[in-house]
Amino acid sequence: MSLSVDSHAQYDRFFYDWSSIDQVETLTTKVPGEVVYKSWESNSFLFEYHIRVSNVPRATFLALLKTGRYSLEEELNQSNLHLSVDKGAFRTFISDVGQAQEDIVLTIYHPEEYQQSGEKLIKNE
Repeated sequence: MSLSVDSHAQYDRFFYDWSSIDQVETLTTKVPGEVVYKSWESNSFLFEYHIRVSNVPRATFLALLKTGRYSLEEELNQSNLHLSVDKGAFRTFISDVGQAQEDIVLTIYHPEEYQQSGEKLIKNE
């Protein structure tokens, strides 16, 4: 009988940011991962950014965080707020324990007067 144990290191990190920009009419994203929209009773936006990296040693995960690899950028252009992550930063790489896997979920909590339309939020008039 043969017993095989597969040991993979997985690390998670949550980041939070908020925005209370009154002049935002639309919100768009360009994030290499899942984007979830949730309405909440507030007059501001809350961004919950969940990063999960597997098959890396802890030191590698911390180094990736420190370099800003997963930085969520906000850009306000007139009345559009655009959230993005440098997609070029996400590439397959081999760590000491195997091929790394990076997963991201961005949850956007938005004021009730916004409605999801495809992949963006639009303020109701």
